[in-house]
Amino acid sequence: VLVWGAQAAQAHATGVLVTALPQSWFVVRVFTTSPASAYDMYARFAGAETGKLLLVGVLFALVFSLWPSLAPAALFSGVVWMLLVQQIGGAVLVNKLAKQPQADPTGSSQQSP
Repeated sequence: VLVWGAQAAQAHATGVLVTALPQSWFVVRVFTTSPASAYDMYARFAGAETGKLLLVGVLFALVFSLWPSLAPAALFSGVVWMLLVQQIGGAVLVNKLAKQPQADPTGSSQQSP
């Protein structure tokens, strides 16, 4: 992106922020407290997802209205880059968690012969 110039680099970084900030808000809303029931978890997830999508829309509207000389290709390259990082990072995290030994739910530490 730097080969396109400083303004394109700024647009790219703005695209990353337009994607990363709502995703961070979503994570905080969903995972900061433990829900009392499955319904509470679903309601929290649905509300956070709706808020995230609205926040993305508002941020895109602000960016396009406040920065009319923006390079759209550079902005959307930042968005795509951040989405790829989120997907690949999530897959790596799930893979690492799947390889960890599972705790015994009964709490017994005896090993069978």
